[in-house]
Amino acid sequence: ENNPDSEFTPTPVPETIPRYTYDDLVERMQKAGAKTEWGDDLYPSNLKKIGLDGFYFITDWPLGPKPFYVKDSKANPKISESFDLMFGDLELSSGSTRIEKRDELAQRMSNKGMKTDSFEYHLNAFDYGVPPHAGCGIGLERLIMSLTGTENIRDTTFYPRDVDRLTP
Repeated sequence: ENNPDSEFTPTPVPETIPRYTYDDLVERMQKAGAKTEWGDDLYPSNLKKIGLDGFYFITDWPLGPKPFYVKDSKANPKISESFDLMFGDLELSSGSTRIEKRDELAQRMSNKGMKTDSFEYHLNAFDYGVPPHAGCGIGLERLIMSLTGTENIRDTTFYPRDVDRLTP
């Protein structure tokens, strides 16, 4: 339980945050005995085996585990232009450059087994021209949890929900 009178030591945020490529981390995990292959998502249980802590970025992800709208690299079409910001084994944010061409987006959706007619409203916007763009999503509660050293995400969520609690 939280004690508002307890001492609080915030997690230090470094001036520079290390970057690791997906390939580097997969190699480290395999050396540490994790059963992971190139193209797999990087699961927290495997990340724990290589002992990274603090903040770091994972770059050069394969397209497979990333959402349909993530752009592939011009240098290698099997690699995505994306990143994850991590804190230990906890993903805080994911971001990417996004596909801006309707035909490419529709093809990627089909490749991932999605029905493009279910997304026609979204695809129609691309008929009017979409500029190159990028974006990210931040898990605010996860970020607060890592900065404050909080053990449970429910303690950083305004109205936490779980299978036993659906209303405040």
